[in-house]
Amino acid sequence: MIVAGIHLPDRDTHFGPLLEASERVDGKGTYQLGKLRRAVALVKHRGHAVDVGAQVGLWSRVLAREFQNVTAFEPVPEFAACLSLNCAAAGNVKVHDFALGPEDICCVMEQDEGVATAHVGGDGFSVHMHILDDLVMLPIDFLKIDAEGYETAILHGAEQTIRRDKPVVILEQKRKRLARYGFRPEAGVDLLRSWGADVAWEDHGDYCLIWK
Repeated sequence: MIVAGIHLPDRDTHFGPLLEASERVDGKGTYQLGKLRRAVALVKHRGHAVDVGAQVGLWSRVLAREFQNVTAFEPVPEFAACLSLNCAAAGNVKVHDFALGPEDICCVMEQDEGVATAHVGGDGFSVHMHILDDLVMLPIDFLKIDAEGYETAILHGAEQTIRRDKPVVILEQKRKRLARYGFRPEAGVDLLRSWGADVAWEDHGDYCLIWK
């Protein structure tokens, strides 16, 4: 279905109302646009943005206006299909339909009410998980990670890239979602701090980090 010009999975019950009430960019709905703009304002070089957990591309398509290149990761097939449609007009968004994590394995994703979580074994649909550090990519200037509590695991697979490129990072850290994977509150934030990053701001569980 299409809501406010955005392709969504037919069974979506979350984003539709938010998009209808949102500020428009290029005549289409947006999501958390204020957070996106606040984070991007801290980026000095707008060469390459990476969107991990891109869902249907609500951030990716706006980032494509601000950066020369955008790489989006979304392992849920119905989300990835909508992501490709929503970003098709931009021409500078590369979509990867696999998961990121701390190891290169086949994992299972379980989807419940639009939220997908990664597991090794169990019920769900199979996807491949890759390590960000193993991917050949342009230097990263901006990194957004929203992975339903799995953010810290993804960071462990991206340490070399993050330490090298020192991107502005916006990271979701919701306590209940982190606990799902056994991570303590703000585990991802603490990890980035140990690598030399500082928290620029926090807004309802989303942290924006910059480098000293």
